[in-house]
Amino acid sequence: MVELQIKKLTKDEFIYWADWIAMRWPSVKNESSSIKSLYNDFSIYNDDIIGEAAIEQLDEGNDFFSWPKLKRRCKEIYNEQLKEKINAAKSFEHKKELLKDKPSSFQSYLKANGWSSADEAIFYTRVRLYKQKKLFHWDMPNMEKYVDMDYKTAKENGWKQGIMAMENK
Repeated sequence: MVELQIKKLTKDEFIYWADWIAMRWPSVKNESSSIKSLYNDFSIYNDDIIGEAAIEQLDEGNDFFSWPKLKRRCKEIYNEQLKEKINAAKSFEHKKELLKDKPSSFQSYLKANGWSSADEAIFYTRVRLYKQKKLFHWDMPNMEKYVDMDYKTAKENGWKQGIMAMENK
């Protein structure tokens, strides 16, 4: 399991947040035995996580403070940060793999799009541009006949790469 490397909560930081909570919710009692027990529950998180969760609970406008709710929200924030770190690591590894494949990047591009040749890539790119109405105006009539065909069928029906002469009518 991947663990989020964070600075763990110190006792002084936890006491600060316990006092902060007690100041905003007078029903919360800060007895030393309770603080010690609660610190054990929250010590795996850091100051920022507990602060964010406590402020969220205050912003909700609840009349009563809930330690279990704070713990649950701390866990959610921790898991969100962990997912972000895992995704960043995966993205970094993926970028490293792409850089390793640099000499054959054109072949990788073709393969990633399911094309077997540059000719096929050009065909499907021209079809896409035609459908988006981004193909050169003078080239639109040349592709009109082929836009609903696949590459193989278009080749069999006369599609060729390059500038094609417009059929005389």
